[in-house]
Amino acid sequence: QQQKSAADDLEKLSEQLSQSMQEMEQEDLAEDVETIRRLLKNIVTLSFNQEDLIKSLNSTLIQDVKYQNIINNQNRIKSDFSAIDDSLRNLAKRQIKVASMISKNVSTVNTNISSSLRDLLRMNQSFYKNNRNTTASKSMQYTVTSLNNLALLLAESLDNMQAQMRKDNSQKKMG
Repeated sequence: QQQKSAADDLEKLSEQLSQSMQEMEQEDLAEDVETIRRLLKNIVTLSFNQEDLIKSLNSTLIQDVKYQNIINNQNRIKSDFSAIDDSLRNLAKRQIKVASMISKNVSTVNTNISSSLRDLLRMNQSFYKNNRNTTASKSMQYTVTSLNNLALLLAESLDNMQAQMRKDNSQKKMG
């Protein structure tokens, strides 16, 4: 009789533990969904900012005062992406399925932002004054492409996570 009671208690405890673990997984998933939404918004905004900067650069001569603003704005984009970079890397640690793609695109964005800044500064010389800086523009375009790739990847992850949450909720209601 005592063994049966102990076995029943262990089974109840096991069920409670399993339920607690499922609830924690749901909370983690909900937290990741919110993180991805925020990252997605920030990445899309950054991509649009970079596209606007490309348009400005393509219509600005190096001697123009606006050229200095373009350099400053590109530095701001670099700084803004640095904050996003940390969050993306933390997310990649939790979302193994997309970790390598996140890492690859983050590296590409960082490389191209640095390259565009280097090109902007290198051309910031008086003897280039009547030219336009097309090399920096190319690096900026690669940055936009990688930002858009990250946005697509995060959007797909978000869809998958939301589907998983709906599935888990419907199973919880049935169970």
